[in-house]
Amino acid sequence: MAFIKPHSLEVEIPVMEVEEADYAGAANQWGKAIVGYVIGASPVYTPFLQFLLRLWKPKDEINLMLKHNGFFVVTYTMEEDLQAVLEGGPWTMVSRPFVIQRW
Repeated sequence: MAFIKPHSLEVEIPVMEVEEADYAGAANQWGKAIVGYVIGASPVYTPFLQFLLRLWKPKDEINLMLKHNGFFVVTYTMEEDLQAVLEGGPWTMVSRPFVIQRW
């Protein structure tokens, strides 16, 4: 497979430059995160967070974000906690499987 350079359209397109520090900050924020989806269920924040804390037993703090489309994001402070979740499983909630992957 070879790279084919696109043709110029001779249209001025605004370009946003991203500073190295901005990129590093975003990579830091999402470097220890997983995204997941509970199949056939829409979890409610507080009960789901308590469930995950009991299920995964993290050694340090986690942060849960529920998205409106049924997806959730969990960020970790410890890589060890994240790896334990990724290497464990399969994970279920009330007999419903949920899938996770590293962000």
